[in-house]
Amino acid sequence: MGAGRGAGQGQGRGGRGGQGAGGMGGERGQGTGIGRMGDGGFCLCPKCGHRAPHNAGSPCLKERCPSCGSAMVREGSPHHQEIENRRAAREDKA
Repeated sequence: MGAGRGAGQGQGRGGRGGQGAGGMGGERGQGTGIGRMGDGGFCLCPKCGHRAPHNAGSPCLKERCPSCGSAMVREGSPHHQEIENRRAAREDKA
């Protein structure tokens, strides 16, 4: 088995390297390290609040809201938490 030398975190499914372009293994793994939230969960629209099931293998940030066209964020992700924190700060000022 190759010891992939890519920049990715985690081990691919089959143990052939991380997310970066593999070195000796030559394959790209799915990775389970930093930034990977798994296959389940939901994508949320920060603008209108639309909630849709997450599609495995496609980051929510690359998905567009079918209601308003904004970029979606993963529920519970650092992006989602930051949006909620900013929303709460605005409400505190009002």
